[in-house]
Amino acid sequence: MSKAIRRSLAVAACLMSTACILDPQNGQTFNGPVTGTTVSFSAYHTSANATSRVQVLSSPTADPSVSANWITLATATSAASGYNDTTGATVYPWSANVTPVPSAAFAARWPAGGLAFLRALTSDGYTHATFDDVTFDDCFSEVLGRPDWAWTDVTTDCGGLGASRLAVVSTSPTPLELPRVTGGIRFLSKKGVGSDAETNNYYTTINAPLTLAAFRSRYMVPTVGDSEAEVTATYYNDGDLGIGREMHCRRFAANANHGAGMACHVSNYGTFGHTSEADITAALNQATSRTGAFATVAMVYEPSRANNPVTFMVYDAAGNRSTRAGLDTRLANDTVPRNCLTCHGINSYVSVAGSTVTVANARFLPFDLDSFRYSTAAPFRRADQAESLRRLNALVKGTVPATTGISRLVDQWYPAGVNTVNAAFDGKRLPPGWESSGSDATDRRSLYDGVVKNYCRTCHISSESTYYTFENHADFVGNGARILELTCNWPAARLNSAEGGAMMPHAEHVARRFWQSGARAYLVTGLNGLNTPLAGCVP
Repeated sequence: MSKAIRRSLAVAACLMSTACILDPQNGQTFNGPVTGTTVSFSAYHTSANATSRVQVLSSPTADPSVSANWITLATATSAASGYNDTTGATVYPWSANVTPVPSAAFAARWPAGGLAFLRALTSDGYTHATFDDVTFDDCFSEVLGRPDWAWTDVTTDCGGLGASRLAVVSTSPTPLELPRVTGGIRFLSKKGVGSDAETNNYYTTINAPLTLAAFRSRYMVPTVGDSEAEVTATYYNDGDLGIGREMHCRRFAANANHGAGMACHVSNYGTFGHTSEADITAALNQATSRTGAFATVAMVYEPSRANNPVTFMVYDAAGNRSTRAGLDTRLANDTVPRNCLTCHGINSYVSVAGSTVTVANARFLPFDLDSFRYSTAAPFRRADQAESLRRLNALVKGTVPATTGISRLVDQWYPAGVNTVNAAFDGKRLPPGWESSGSDATDRRSLYDGVVKNYCRTCHISSESTYYTFENHADFVGNGARILELTCNWPAARLNSAEGGAMMPHAEHVARRFWQSGARAYLVTGLNGLNTPLAGCVP
């Protein structure tokens, strides 16, 4: 729904409050220099010819409860005539264009790459209600879909995390655009940095095939009487790595060389660090035409292998086994299996005993259909591949205990059951631990959809502890101080050698998307992070 349509439909959303702001919304992003940037307000008052003041907090870290810390940028007057709803009540529009940072002398109000906090006050001091950019459209559509909906439901049900204030987000620069320094950003290093020697010992320990062709011969060839076909899907993985992917998975039977299990290999296409629409289309075109794969990553689940039930292998463009898999532009850690384990098992670890290298607690990860981009050409469109992706998720669920967050997430996605043929994927469902029938229902969804779903869940769902899978709102809030520290305090977090560079998100593509989104606004307002040094959330 466009903002123009949304505004025309929602003009009476403020009827049960003195006033509200439809634009900007909490989490709205602005690219480019903040100096001279104009923010346009579109708001409503329940009185005609009433004045409202648009204000900016003097600094993101200033105490918002102190009136003196709010600086008036403009005063606006509501119109003499307004809009009537079906009950005959009237709301009166007002608008204003403000410049929070008119010159460098006012830079403290909105740090480059950080947040600025804005609000609007009526003449009697009432603070306008606000909405969250990530949830308002869907929430408003749901309100309209009710047989007994009222305009008052919009404000009641769709109010924003900031409640009486909103955060606008500068997306330039991001930490990834700053000059590289010694000890700087070290993606995928939480499990330590490996070496070619360690990887070769690991390959020997797990008896990894020397070529991709040999891998397929061992694990992907159907046995006599095997009626289950290999499952394939092709997509652009926008949820974590930012590359085109050609996925192949199947179950395999036991034989004299190995036990029964499941194996996958995924060929990778495109270029890391390039995320324009043209780049995405190019990567998808390569993947769908099966041309130009730069590497193939393989995983095997073999539960009879007690010390290494989940194993990792990499093959280069020629199909020969390789010790390295570059998964970003930084290459702080590109050796197998440690770079894989950063996400494929938060509680995983590498054990080295002489030349024997084993991995514990590694996991296959589920396929989030909403996080992928798809070709517009058959048979690679999302609808064409929905059933294959369901089968892939069924295979993944078969590799993890039913008590894991991964298993619960797959069940959440498929209400009819992931093993049900043609079961529909529902990516909008919240985990039970985030659902609420109270006034905080939309607040919870804003925090989950605006942060957890897109920037945390892919890796955190592999944790053995529900406290770190973020399946419960209380656990996420309970981790709030640490989350703010790791996401908003990159200059310190990335230099934390004890944790291999602790900044989050911990994968380059996800981090770039996080810093270019409104996620920081939802974190700071949703975790009550105002009035702290982290409230600016600057690179």
